[in-house]
Amino acid sequence: MLFRSLEIMDMDMAQLDQMLQQNSQAADSTSANLVANNLPDFQFLPVLQDEDGNPGDNAASYTLDVMENVDVTVNTPSGSWITPMMRYNGLQHPPVIVARRGDQMTFKVNNKLSEETTVHWHGFKIPGDQDGGPDFPILSNTSRNYNFTMLQAGAPLWFHPHPHEKTATQVYYGLAGGFVLQDDITDMLESGKQLPAGNQDIPLLIQDRRFADDNGSGVRPLIYDGTMTMGAGMLGRS
Repeated sequence: MLFRSLEIMDMDMAQLDQMLQQNSQAADSTSANLVANNLPDFQFLPVLQDEDGNPGDNAASYTLDVMENVDVTVNTPSGSWITPMMRYNGLQHPPVIVARRGDQMTFKVNNKLSEETTVHWHGFKIPGDQDGGPDFPILSNTSRNYNFTMLQAGAPLWFHPHPHEKTATQVYYGLAGGFVLQDDITDMLESGKQLPAGNQDIPLLIQDRRFADDNGSGVRPLIYDGTMTMGAGMLGRS
């Protein structure tokens, strides 16, 4: 009945069939990975260090170089390969920034892409002209500074590009970062063992990807198709 209704609405049934097949393949690979004993080592996200030379004050400065064609090593139970991606600071993995409520933040963003970008501070309560929306692009091979104060409760946040009509592709190709905001409340919860702390506090970024087949070169580029993100969302293979 559902499929008949979708046909009446002129939905592309071939696309739906492909989606269902990918769902089935994803379920099979997930089941196999859950019992696998050859999982790659866990990769911790790198924490960026305050560059102002005074880690004890309530001001912090960071540089974000927005780069493309960074050779990223992808490790999976079925093998490893190289995939060119976009990255901040040329890092293998997205970075994490740790700050406290009341900190004055300064970010110098150097756009080394061949297209415009921004940095959107997702979930931040900051002035609109500092939020890196599509109205404030950073053109290719130019820079801009973001300046704001963290006047909000502690929270897990993140940042990503938000240029006009390029947000999805730039995030898909790897531009994202974590932001952990701490305050007196998170301190209390951690000391009371109601929140993970120390080595148990591990920021995670989970992203879905599709890779080209292995042609023997050891390099598997990302596959991006705008239709993949429509409807049921992204369905990766690896």
